[in-house]
Amino acid sequence: MVSEIIEGFSTIQKRNSSFLNGIDMSDTDQIKNTLFPNTLEIAAFFKEKEALITGLLSENSGIQFMDILYDQYYQHFLTALPQVFFIKFAPDIIEFYATYMTKGVAALVETWFQSGFKSSTEMISHAILNMLAPALSDLYSEKRSLYRCS
Repeated sequence: MVSEIIEGFSTIQKRNSSFLNGIDMSDTDQIKNTLFPNTLEIAAFFKEKEALITGLLSENSGIQFMDILYDQYYQHFLTALPQVFFIKFAPDIIEFYATYMTKGVAALVETWFQSGFKSSTEMISHAILNMLAPALSDLYSEKRSLYRCS
């Protein structure tokens, strides 16, 4: 059950690793527009698995599903962020941003799950991107700062 969700999620997530290459990272609207189709696909996948996810979140499941999902998001950001940004950042900077983005996305997704998937997939996708885009843009601006490796 869990592996079905995580494998499907991971497959969709891996497709967005290179989406941001070649766009203006100072333009948060461009970031959102570029990532929206993939984010919406992930939300639609979760919505399709609503009954299974609801069961996994119950106290009786014995599975810490959100911890597993959190780890997936974190590993994705740790892997994807260095691929997106062509300047090599210090590992701790990537870890800081990956942690921030993971906690934000996981909190939004968990709230959506716990609400019974009440918001539309479009609304949750916009909420996620409204949180992610400024962080991605900020990391891009770090290229001109002292936080990068030389």
